[in-house]
Amino acid sequence: MTEPRYPGVADGAFRISNSSLQQLLRCGLAFLYAREDRHRSATPRMVIGTAVAAAAEHDNRAKIAQAPRPSLAELVDVGVARFEREVSEVDVPASRLELDQAKDSAAEGSRAYGELVSPGIEDVLFAEEVVIATISPGLELAGTVDTIQHGVVRDTKTGRRWTKQRADATRQLSAYALLYEARLGEPPARVAIDSLYEERGRWRAETLWSRRSERELSAFVETAERAKAAIESGTFLPAPDAAWYCSHDWCPFWRNNRCSARPGA
Repeated sequence: MTEPRYPGVADGAFRISNSSLQQLLRCGLAFLYAREDRHRSATPRMVIGTAVAAAAEHDNRAKIAQAPRPSLAELVDVGVARFEREVSEVDVPASRLELDQAKDSAAEGSRAYGELVSPGIEDVLFAEEVVIATISPGLELAGTVDTIQHGVVRDTKTGRRWTKQRADATRQLSAYALLYEARLGEPPARVAIDSLYEERGRWRAETLWSRRSERELSAFVETAERAKAAIESGTFLPAPDAAWYCSHDWCPFWRNNRCSARPGA
């Protein structure tokens, strides 16, 4: 298996990206549909996240270059431009009103990143860098890490408010710890989620710190190996019952009626 964003697999290795692995673990059918489609699909909420991530990347790259910090207006412009680009390039099943409201949220989320998250991130080493890690014989993990600092790897999330329990449990930070180690030769001392969320009409932010032990990293590798076996055998299960992301707001295949396994289909 190869990933279009992460080419160059040598010697027949099986390479899976962190984002594809997370999608497979959340919902095998969504993973399958994304592989079958020739174009990407997204919900307005997903595009908001992409827009804010673009503003964060722009901010981080200025820090890496030791350039003047981008103004809030500049971050808003970057976020809105990325939102508009995504909507033009990606299938987003949504009404014009929904898209206009989502564009406003993308602008406010980009501003909130600059106001609430950026001041707490200094000494950035790398941002949005593609990393490949051999995590077991014949199995490679690929990913684009949001922010790497000295001893720290962190990821920005928009949407539902994250909790410390969720940050401690998420496999994504385990994946990022493995990618950090592959890039810098040693594991990070800490990992973090920068959670940006809307509450009562206002954007808020919270940084949730965590760590990853060797045991947790080994568990991630086993999970990736089992995912590889599932993909090779063609086993793609739907999302579990009552999963919050198996919904109209969060799944594009629900919105466009592609998924026949959605509740009420």
